[in-house]
Amino acid sequence: MKVLLEKMRLIFLPFVGIVFFFLLGYTLLNWVVTIQLGVDIKEDITSFWIPMGLATVLVYWLLYPRIKLLQFKNENYHFLYAMLAIITMWGTTIMTQNYLLTSTGKLTHLEDVTQLVNQKQTKYYTLGQYYIDKNNIAKEEVLSISGRHNDNFNMNIYVAMPIHKRFSTKLESNHKYWLAKNYSKTIDNKSSQSEKEYQYRRFLKEVNIDFSNETFNDFTFLEVLGNTGERRDFQTALQNKGQSIEGGVLFFEAHTEVFENRNKVTLKWILLALGGGTLLFFILLLKPKFHKTRLQNFKTNKTKRNNELLYLFVPQKGFFVTPIILNLNIILFIYMLFAYGEAVSIRSQDLLDIGANYRPLVLEGQWWRLLTNIFLHGGLMHLFVNMAGLLFISIFLEKYLGSIRYAAVYLISGVFASLCSIWWYKATISVGASGAIFGLYSFLLVSLLRKNVPRDMDKGFLIIVCAFIGVNLLMGLSEGIDNAAHIGGLISGLILGLFMSKYVRDEE
Repeated sequence: MKVLLEKMRLIFLPFVGIVFFFLLGYTLLNWVVTIQLGVDIKEDITSFWIPMGLATVLVYWLLYPRIKLLQFKNENYHFLYAMLAIITMWGTTIMTQNYLLTSTGKLTHLEDVTQLVNQKQTKYYTLGQYYIDKNNIAKEEVLSISGRHNDNFNMNIYVAMPIHKRFSTKLESNHKYWLAKNYSKTIDNKSSQSEKEYQYRRFLKEVNIDFSNETFNDFTFLEVLGNTGERRDFQTALQNKGQSIEGGVLFFEAHTEVFENRNKVTLKWILLALGGGTLLFFILLLKPKFHKTRLQNFKTNKTKRNNELLYLFVPQKGFFVTPIILNLNIILFIYMLFAYGEAVSIRSQDLLDIGANYRPLVLEGQWWRLLTNIFLHGGLMHLFVNMAGLLFISIFLEKYLGSIRYAAVYLISGVFASLCSIWWYKATISVGASGAIFGLYSFLLVSLLRKNVPRDMDKGFLIIVCAFIGVNLLMGLSEGIDNAAHIGGLISGLILGLFMSKYVRDEE
């Protein structure tokens, strides 16, 4: 019983306190900033990415050192406990933000949309009279690739229809009120190009039939479309039609359910998720014992601050360039997240605007794209996979090769990979650090084969390096992956390895 009480005091109660105060504090802050003050922040950021990031940081800094007091045969169990804490905080907070957005929205009745000019904007509306104009639509077709390994080929058609007070065939260039409708379909990205074209033509035909048969008049209420990636696509549709998007253009989503049933996430589900995560964490604390040495050090304030992760982001002797590359990639991705509101799959046009590799623009004189694209990524999983591959090899290679030579191999391989990409592809938008990372792996491969490596790099390294190169080249055969850049990085790393591997040295 004494041990259990000690675990409650040192681990469980701090866990409950962190979860409770984070959930309450973040929800209150989000309510004040986005709802009361009306700051127009992208909903994906406030409702998903910020809670995920903050939950991870808080658990890592405040709770993980306490979880490490537990003794397990497998040290990885500490990570599982931390993940449960993060998921509990993250999941309940995300659910709460979604509930906050819908439950605080006010329903306003208007005789017609023109009354919006003199009304304070709310989230939901009912209309007394209206006319949905299907003859003056604005349309945007968007094709994208998503999934961990670019598995999904996504087809989307965004249609915006003018909402008038009464029947009208006239459309002003600055019309403000539009009904938004998104048609979507996803197929396997490994399908052949001819199959994709066939499926897309079929999708277009299905959309035309559905659109022709739908009246769009049988809705119970309208919801103002928030600051999401979809809103940007509808704005693009208006611009394609020559419409102005300035001066408060509003897009509405039509709903057919009863207004009171709009909340798919209720307080009951939030409390169940919170209670379930807390109860599971409590149950998992019952069995493990304390690590006596760690517990004693913790009580006497001798426990060192958990800084293993921080080490990866702070430049230091023997590991100077890698943290800079890592931080630069992450900072640019965070910038794109806030600028474009997308994280899973960033649009090609947005990548092009910020510095992606693209042959027509490079040949026009924008040579800097050959370098900038290797610090950009098309989605969170793309970034994560590349940075994980970078860290694995860099922790060993940079300190043995030296920071200056290591940086030279990375940058030269990245630029050469970009050149191979635009040589092979005539009009493909390309981003990612994988070409430069391939260069590092192939450089190490040459060093291992020529035995110009420190003694602690055994045959296991050779197997891992060969496996990384082989698996990634095979994955690159699928659609949506720039294998030309991979091969370019591989070739440049091999060439550099032949001339520079002799400089790989034992750590002094």
